[in-house]
Amino acid sequence: MKSTLNLDRSGFRRNGFQKFCLSSLLLVGAASDTVEAAGIQAAAQLTGVKLAPAHYAYTLTLENTAVSTSEIQMFWFAWAAGGADFLGSQPTSIVPPPGWNYTVEGGGPDDGYSIQFVTFTTPLKPGSSLTFTFDSPDSPKEMAGPAPLFPSSPTLSSFVYSAHAASGLQEQIVAQVVSPPTVGPGSLAARLDSPNLVLTWNAGTNVVLQQSSTLSPANWTNVAGTLGEGYFMATNVSNQAPTFYRLATQ
Repeated sequence: MKSTLNLDRSGFRRNGFQKFCLSSLLLVGAASDTVEAAGIQAAAQLTGVKLAPAHYAYTLTLENTAVSTSEIQMFWFAWAAGGADFLGSQPTSIVPPPGWNYTVEGGGPDDGYSIQFVTFTTPLKPGSSLTFTFDSPDSPKEMAGPAPLFPSSPTLSSFVYSAHAASGLQEQIVAQVVSPPTVGPGSLAARLDSPNLVLTWNAGTNVVLQQSSTLSPANWTNVAGTLGEGYFMATNVSNQAPTFYRLATQ
Protein backbone atom coordinates (compact mmCIF):
# COMPACT_ATOMS: atom_id res chain seq x y z
CA MET A 1 0.00 0.00 0.00
CA LYS A 2 2.80 2.35 0.81
CA SER A 3 4.41 1.70 -2.52
CA THR A 4 1.12 2.24 -4.29
CA LEU A 5 0.57 5.49 -2.41
CA ASN A 6 4.01 6.72 -3.40
CA LEU A 7 3.31 5.92 -7.04
CA ASP A 8 0.05 7.81 -6.91
CA ARG A 9 1.78 10.82 -5.39
CA SER A 10 4.53 10.63 -7.99
CA GLY A 11 1.90 10.55 -10.65
CA PHE A 12 0.22 13.59 -9.13
CA ARG A 13 3.48 15.44 -8.94
CA ARG A 14 4.24 14.62 -12.56
CA ASN A 15 0.79 15.69 -13.69
CA GLY A 16 1.07 18.88 -11.69
CA PHE A 17 4.46 19.64 -13.18
CA GLN A 18 3.17 18.98 -16.67
CA LYS A 19 0.25 21.32 -16.10
CA PHE A 20 2.64 23.97 -14.80
CA CYS A 21 4.88 23.61 -17.87
CA LEU A 22 1.90 23.78 -20.19
CA SER A 23 0.66 26.93 -18.48
CA SER A 24 4.12 28.45 -18.74
CA LEU A 25 4.32 27.66 -22.45
CA LEU A 26 0.93 29.23 -23.00
CA LEU A 27 2.04 32.35 -21.17
CA VAL A 28 5.28 32.52 -23.13
CA GLY A 29 3.34 32.06 -26.37
CA ALA A 30 0.97 34.86 -25.44
CA ALA A 31 3.88 37.15 -24.61
CA SER A 32 5.56 36.31 -27.92
CA ASP A 33 2.40 37.13 -29.82
CA THR A 34 2.26 40.50 -28.05
CA VAL A 35 5.87 41.29 -28.96
CA GLU A 36 5.33 40.30 -32.59
CA ALA A 37 2.23 42.50 -32.85
CA ALA A 38 4.06 45.51 -31.43
CA GLY A 39 6.20 47.68 -33.64
CA ILE A 40 6.09 50.05 -36.58
CA GLN A 41 3.77 49.75 -39.56
CA ALA A 42 4.58 52.62 -41.91
CA ALA A 43 3.99 53.62 -45.52
CA ALA A 44 5.44 56.30 -47.80
CA GLN A 45 4.42 57.98 -51.05
CA LEU A 46 6.50 60.02 -53.49
CA THR A 47 5.03 62.61 -55.88
CA GLY A 48 7.10 64.38 -58.51
CA VAL A 49 6.45 67.58 -60.46
CA LYS A 50 8.58 68.41 -63.49
CA LEU A 51 9.98 71.92 -63.26
CA ALA A 52 12.29 71.77 -66.26
CA PRO A 53 14.12 69.14 -68.29
CA ALA A 54 15.95 66.88 -65.82
CA HIS A 55 14.59 68.85 -62.87
CA TYR A 56 11.87 67.37 -60.68
CA ALA A 57 10.49 68.64 -57.39
CA TYR A 58 9.49 65.75 -55.12
CA THR A 59 7.14 65.57 -52.18
CA LEU A 60 7.75 62.58 -49.90
CA THR A 61 5.02 61.73 -47.40
CA LEU A 62 5.74 59.31 -44.55
CA GLU A 63 2.82 57.84 -42.60
CA ASN A 64 3.09 56.05 -39.28
CA THR A 65 -0.19 54.14 -39.46
CA ALA A 66 -2.71 54.03 -36.64
CA VAL A 67 -2.01 50.34 -35.98
CA SER A 68 1.63 51.05 -35.10
CA THR A 69 2.59 50.81 -31.46
CA SER A 70 5.78 52.84 -31.77
CA GLU A 71 6.76 56.32 -32.85
CA ILE A 72 9.33 56.97 -35.59
CA GLN A 73 12.48 59.01 -34.98
CA MET A 74 14.54 58.08 -38.04
CA PHE A 75 13.53 57.66 -41.68
CA TRP A 76 16.36 56.46 -43.90
CA PHE A 77 15.12 57.02 -47.43
CA ALA A 78 16.46 54.99 -50.41
CA TRP A 79 18.83 52.91 -48.32
CA ALA A 80 19.34 49.39 -47.01
CA ALA A 81 21.24 48.13 -44.00
CA GLY A 82 24.78 47.31 -45.00
CA GLY A 83 25.51 50.63 -46.67
CA ALA A 84 23.73 50.41 -50.02
CA ASP A 85 22.41 53.82 -51.18
CA PHE A 86 19.86 53.62 -53.99
CA LEU A 87 19.18 57.07 -55.50
CA GLY A 88 20.81 57.44 -58.89
CA SER A 89 21.57 61.15 -58.46
CA GLN A 90 22.39 63.37 -55.51
CA PRO A 91 19.22 65.02 -54.13
CA THR A 92 19.21 68.80 -53.64
CA SER A 93 17.01 71.48 -52.05
CA ILE A 94 16.08 69.08 -49.25
CA VAL A 95 13.54 70.42 -46.76
CA PRO A 96 12.60 68.28 -43.74
CA PRO A 97 9.60 69.05 -41.51
CA PRO A 98 10.12 71.19 -38.39
CA GLY A 99 12.09 69.39 -35.70
CA TRP A 100 13.81 67.07 -38.17
CA ASN A 101 17.22 67.31 -39.82
CA TYR A 102 18.86 65.39 -42.64
CA THR A 103 22.12 64.03 -43.96
CA VAL A 104 22.83 62.96 -47.54
CA GLU A 105 24.72 59.67 -47.53
CA GLY A 106 26.56 57.74 -50.22
CA GLY A 107 28.14 58.90 -53.44
CA GLY A 108 31.10 57.69 -55.43
CA PRO A 109 31.45 55.42 -58.48
CA ASP A 110 30.15 52.31 -56.71
CA ASP A 111 27.31 53.74 -54.67
CA GLY A 112 24.19 55.84 -55.06
CA TYR A 113 22.72 58.35 -52.62
CA SER A 114 20.25 58.27 -49.75
CA ILE A 115 18.75 60.75 -47.28
CA GLN A 116 18.80 60.09 -43.56
CA PHE A 117 16.04 62.05 -41.81
CA VAL A 118 16.32 62.18 -38.00
CA THR A 119 14.56 63.89 -35.11
CA PHE A 120 15.51 64.17 -31.45
CA THR A 121 12.49 66.25 -30.42
CA THR A 122 9.53 65.63 -32.74
CA PRO A 123 8.91 61.91 -33.34
CA LEU A 124 6.23 60.81 -35.78
CA LYS A 125 3.50 59.26 -33.66
CA PRO A 126 1.13 56.47 -34.75
CA GLY A 127 -1.75 57.79 -36.82
CA SER A 128 0.26 60.79 -38.09
CA SER A 129 2.19 61.74 -41.23
CA LEU A 130 5.03 64.07 -42.22
CA THR A 131 6.08 65.66 -45.51
CA PHE A 132 9.64 65.98 -46.80
CA THR A 133 10.65 67.67 -50.06
CA PHE A 134 13.70 67.51 -52.31
CA ASP A 135 14.73 68.04 -55.93
CA SER A 136 16.37 65.55 -58.28
CA PRO A 137 17.22 65.20 -61.97
CA ASP A 138 15.78 61.66 -61.84
CA SER A 139 12.25 61.20 -63.19
CA PRO A 140 9.38 59.52 -61.32
CA LYS A 141 9.74 56.56 -63.70
CA GLU A 142 13.38 56.16 -62.67
CA MET A 143 12.44 56.53 -59.00
CA ALA A 144 9.83 53.77 -59.35
CA GLY A 145 12.32 51.36 -60.92
CA PRO A 146 15.23 49.32 -59.60
CA ALA A 147 18.22 51.06 -58.05
CA PRO A 148 20.72 51.91 -60.83
CA LEU A 149 23.72 50.39 -59.05
CA PHE A 150 21.77 47.73 -57.13
CA PRO A 151 19.17 46.43 -59.62
CA SER A 152 17.96 43.69 -57.29
CA SER A 153 16.53 46.36 -54.95
CA PRO A 154 13.83 49.00 -55.55
CA THR A 155 15.22 52.53 -55.64
CA LEU A 156 12.71 53.64 -52.99
CA SER A 157 13.45 50.86 -50.51
CA SER A 158 13.81 52.54 -47.09
CA PHE A 159 13.90 51.90 -43.34
CA VAL A 160 12.13 53.52 -40.40
CA TYR A 161 13.32 53.24 -36.79
CA SER A 162 11.84 53.92 -33.38
CA ALA A 163 15.15 55.45 -32.24
CA HIS A 164 17.14 58.32 -33.71
CA ALA A 165 19.78 55.83 -34.84
CA ALA A 166 19.68 52.56 -36.76
CA SER A 167 18.51 50.67 -33.67
CA GLY A 168 15.38 49.81 -31.73
CA LEU A 169 12.20 48.77 -33.50
CA GLN A 170 12.46 48.98 -37.27
CA GLU A 171 10.59 48.26 -40.48
CA GLN A 172 11.64 48.14 -44.10
CA ILE A 173 9.25 49.83 -46.52
CA VAL A 174 9.20 50.72 -50.21
CA ALA A 175 7.85 54.18 -51.01
CA GLN A 176 5.27 54.19 -53.79
CA VAL A 177 5.40 56.71 -56.64
CA VAL A 178 1.99 58.33 -57.12
CA SER A 179 0.79 60.90 -59.64
CA PRO A 180 0.29 64.48 -58.44
CA PRO A 181 -3.30 65.64 -58.02
CA THR A 182 -4.95 66.30 -61.36
CA VAL A 183 -5.24 69.96 -62.21
CA GLY A 184 -8.34 70.70 -64.26
CA PRO A 185 -8.24 72.78 -67.46
CA GLY A 186 -7.51 76.37 -66.60
CA SER A 187 -6.83 75.56 -62.93
CA LEU A 188 -3.73 76.81 -61.18
CA ALA A 189 -2.07 74.80 -58.41
CA ALA A 190 0.75 75.85 -56.10
CA ARG A 191 3.19 74.08 -53.84
CA LEU A 192 6.09 75.37 -51.76
CA ASP A 193 9.42 73.78 -52.59
CA SER A 194 11.41 76.04 -50.30
CA PRO A 195 12.83 78.48 -51.19
CA ASN A 196 10.74 78.30 -54.34
CA LEU A 197 7.05 78.60 -55.11
CA VAL A 198 6.08 76.11 -57.81
CA LEU A 199 2.98 76.86 -59.89
CA THR A 200 1.51 74.23 -62.23
CA TRP A 201 -1.49 74.24 -64.53
CA ASN A 202 -3.16 72.23 -67.27
CA ALA A 203 -4.20 74.37 -70.20
CA GLY A 204 -3.77 74.87 -73.93
CA THR A 205 -0.86 76.51 -75.67
CA ASN A 206 -2.72 79.84 -75.82
CA VAL A 207 -2.81 80.22 -72.03
CA VAL A 208 -0.25 82.37 -70.24
CA LEU A 209 0.54 82.95 -66.58
CA GLN A 210 0.09 86.52 -65.36
CA GLN A 211 1.07 88.30 -62.15
CA SER A 212 0.12 91.43 -60.25
CA SER A 213 1.37 92.97 -57.01
CA THR A 214 -2.14 94.19 -56.12
CA LEU A 215 -5.73 93.16 -56.72
CA SER A 216 -7.37 96.54 -56.27
CA PRO A 217 -6.50 97.86 -58.72
CA ALA A 218 -4.97 94.87 -60.52
CA ASN A 219 -2.11 95.36 -62.92
CA TRP A 220 -1.74 92.01 -64.67
CA THR A 221 1.44 91.41 -66.65
CA ASN A 222 2.56 88.27 -68.44
CA VAL A 223 5.20 86.13 -66.76
CA ALA A 224 7.84 85.67 -69.43
CA GLY A 225 8.28 82.20 -70.85
CA THR A 226 5.09 80.68 -69.46
CA LEU A 227 2.86 80.54 -72.54
CA GLY A 228 1.50 76.99 -72.55
CA GLU A 229 4.41 75.72 -70.48
CA GLY A 230 2.33 74.24 -67.66
CA TYR A 231 4.73 75.08 -64.85
CA PHE A 232 6.59 78.02 -63.34
CA MET A 233 9.04 78.32 -60.45
CA ALA A 234 9.34 81.65 -58.61
CA THR A 235 11.97 82.38 -55.98
CA ASN A 236 10.29 82.92 -52.63
CA VAL A 237 11.90 86.01 -51.09
CA SER A 238 10.74 86.73 -47.53
CA ASN A 239 10.89 90.53 -47.85
CA GLN A 240 9.23 90.58 -51.28
CA ALA A 241 5.79 92.17 -51.61
CA PRO A 242 2.89 89.70 -52.10
CA THR A 243 2.40 88.58 -55.69
CA PHE A 244 -0.87 87.37 -57.18
CA TYR A 245 -1.05 84.97 -60.12
CA ARG A 246 -3.71 83.98 -62.65
CA LEU A 247 -4.08 82.23 -66.00
CA ALA A 248 -5.21 84.23 -69.02
CA THR A 249 -5.84 83.56 -72.69
CA GLN A 250 -3.19 85.09 -74.89
